[in-house]
Amino acid sequence: MAEINQVCSLNANGTVTCGTGGWVGPLPGDPSTSDVYITATPAFGGIDVNITWPQINPEAVAYVQLFRSLLPDPVSAAMHAQFKGTFYHDAIDNPLKPTYYYWVKIMSVHGTLSDMIGPAWAQPKPRIKQMIEELTGKIDNGMLAQTLKQDIDQITLNKLGIDQELIDRAANDDALGVRITTVGAHSGETRALLQEEVLARTSQGEAFVSTVNTLYSKLNGNIAAVQTTTTAALTKMGGRIDGLASQITQVETEVNGNIAQSMQQMRTEIAVVDGKVTNIGALWTAQVNVNGLIGGFGVYNDGRTVEAGFDVDRFWVGRTGANKRKPFIIENDVTYIDDAAINKLTFSKLRDEAGTFIVANGKIQAQYLEVDKLVANEARSLNYVPNTSGWALKKDGTVEINGNVPGAGRLSITNTQIIIYYPNGLKATAMGVDI
Repeated sequence: MAEINQVCSLNANGTVTCGTGGWVGPLPGDPSTSDVYITATPAFGGIDVNITWPQINPEAVAYVQLFRSLLPDPVSAAMHAQFKGTFYHDAIDNPLKPTYYYWVKIMSVHGTLSDMIGPAWAQPKPRIKQMIEELTGKIDNGMLAQTLKQDIDQITLNKLGIDQELIDRAANDDALGVRITTVGAHSGETRALLQEEVLARTSQGEAFVSTVNTLYSKLNGNIAAVQTTTTAALTKMGGRIDGLASQITQVETEVNGNIAQSMQQMRTEIAVVDGKVTNIGALWTAQVNVNGLIGGFGVYNDGRTVEAGFDVDRFWVGRTGANKRKPFIIENDVTYIDDAAINKLTFSKLRDEAGTFIVANGKIQAQYLEVDKLVANEARSLNYVPNTSGWALKKDGTVEINGNVPGAGRLSITNTQIIIYYPNGLKATAMGVDI
């Protein structure tokens, strides 16, 4: 007699079915998989994997197997996780942030495992804290932040350094033009004046002009001054051309060794080498300094990114309402928002003012929850160990109640049976259908 090979399968509920057939395809009642799609999206601390739910027999989905690889070849993929539902967050802590490829297989309640569906791919984002640190480093090394941290030079007279020798040279050189005029008054150590400076020069490789307009008052060593410097320059050396236009206005007061300064700067610059732009930027900043405490704000555009920043201790937006509160305030590294409507929110930790309600690491921690309706796949106590301790309410309707410590007896309730067990595991009482 010919040997008959028996084929057995294990369904999602753990039931073994054996037969002599070799069919491993979909069974009647299995969920459809041709309409299932997978997507991967960068998320803070990892990648979010989403799938669409089957349109036919969706209730027959037992769980989803997730496969992952660093290569786009499904042969290289290994099973990475098993989840229920349409969403899985793949937590990744890899500073290299490589591209990950994902596939899924759908397991039906009848034990049928679908073919691989995919791939979808994405690169993970750092965790929120790491992202803030990375962005902070990038900002601090950028043009705007560096400019806002620079000291403000004190106002000086004859900023362009125009002397008599330069004036005499300009009188006989069409490629050089200078002028300095001063209108003022003085009495002892007291001075008040208006000074205007102009310097222009040209050559085969340069066209430069700068003006400085200064209002300057001095009394017993104390100074009050306003100065505006305007410059336009073009230089050419070999295949390189540099262009610069800037205007800087400074306001300064110095009394008894105390100094207060304010400066507004506008600057544009372009560098071209052999016809290719190697540097381009437009900058606008406002800075203030009081006795060495420097801060300000500005906007910078490098042709790729427009950046705006505030280097301040307190920042606020909006008018004070009838409730006597500003709508948005940042102070001491804390952001205060009076009222907000947020379309999408990602956070690492959330708590109420008293700290009694906390969401951390994807878990809600609270002393008390009040809800009108609660929908969940499964509920269990923190100390739950199957058939040993704690309690569990499962989505198939099974209720399991154990003692606080292992070996204290247990109670099991299904939709058809109620069974109580002795501490030694033997049945004490049973009632229901087919007992």
